[in-house]
Formats: sequence, structure tokens, C-alpha cells
Amino acid sequence: KRVSGFVRTREPLRPYTNARNPEFMNNMEYETINKETPEMKQLISGIREVSKRIREIAQTHRPLFGGEIYLTGREVCEHLFISPRTLQDYRDKGFIPYTQIAGKILYRLSDINRLLQENYINRNLRQ
Repeated sequence: KRVSGFVRTREPLRPYTNARNPEFMNNMEYETINKETPEMKQLISGIREVSKRIREIAQTHRPLFGGEIYLTGREVCEHLFISPRTLQDYRDKGFIPYTQIAGKILYRLSDINRLLQENYINRNLRQ
């Protein structure tokens, strides 16, 4: 009877025998490994640690295109303390340059920093 790609038989499994050494199986020791054994706990802990590190890198990774760092709209809004609608208005009016790649709008960090430098007003200076 075939079930999901595996053949199911009613025969009991026969132990493996080595033709050159029939006592091969008799000399082997068996060890049960489950999630409570120290080796499995260490393996699971390592996998969790790698998974955590991958998530951290994915959240902070900034892809480089031609040496430039690009930000998403959400990141620009957080950086400039503006709403997505205001960012769209700035984009539509040409205040902020942007690049569209496969439908995703990206902003160069250098353009955002330049924009901030050019429009910085030091309110502590008296004229």
C-alpha cells in the first residue's frame, strides 16, 4: 500500500547485517537522541542563536547600490519626522529625489543628508 510517496509493508524491519562481519550489529551500541539530550539542546540553542542573528542583520542591513545607501519611505519618514503623505508631497513637488526599482521607491541617504544640510536653519544665531 503506497502512502504519500512511501511504501508501507506489514513485514517487521530486519536488522542490518554486514556480510563480512555478522556480529557487526551485536557489537554496536544504540543511543537515543531526543530534544532533551544535551547534544540536541546545544544544537537547538545554536539554531536559535543563528536565527536571532539573521533577524537582527535583516532589520539593520542597508543594501548598497553603487556604493550608495538607500532608504525606504518608512525609514525616510522616521529620519525626517514626517508622515508618508508629506513624503509623497515632497516627492511629487521634486523636493526629494528618489529612485524607483521594480515598483519600490527608494531614497539615497546622501540625498536626504544633503537636503538637511542645505535647509538647516540655526535658530540660535541672532541676526
